[in-house]
Amino acid sequence: MDKQALRDRMLDVERAELEEDTGFFADFARGSGEEDGAPPQHDSESRAEQAADMAAALENPIAAHAAKIDRLKEMDFSPRDLVEEGAAVLVDGRWLVVSVATTEFEFEGEPCMGISPAAPVFQVMEGLEAGDRFRIGGRERLIEAVA
Repeated sequence: MDKQALRDRMLDVERAELEEDTGFFADFARGSGEEDGAPPQHDSESRAEQAADMAAALENPIAAHAAKIDRLKEMDFSPRDLVEEGAAVLVDGRWLVVSVATTEFEFEGEPCMGISPAAPVFQVMEGLEAGDRFRIGGRERLIEAVA
């Protein structure tokens, strides 16, 4: 597995989500103001508070994607033998990349997903290697490979 290409794919996923969220925020910001020439509404203060709350809610995902991009850029993606930060771990036919949480994506024709080092599945896999088994969700799972 080309881990640098994997990192690039993960960066592409996060950049696409950042762009989508940024576009959604821009659309919201354009549509949240009072209409030109329209009489002020009696509840404009309430609407302004709701708009501010919505704007804050939309900014959080944007900041989260930007932080994930920064983290992926600085993370060591060299090959691994043990499950640790920067490892790609094959479990149940899906690669789990210990880095940042992402949506599922495809890489080299296989399903992948980024997971955070804070994820419960990482907590039980940490330090294991290919061929080891672990239990999570009431099921025993096999680590098929570590890269």
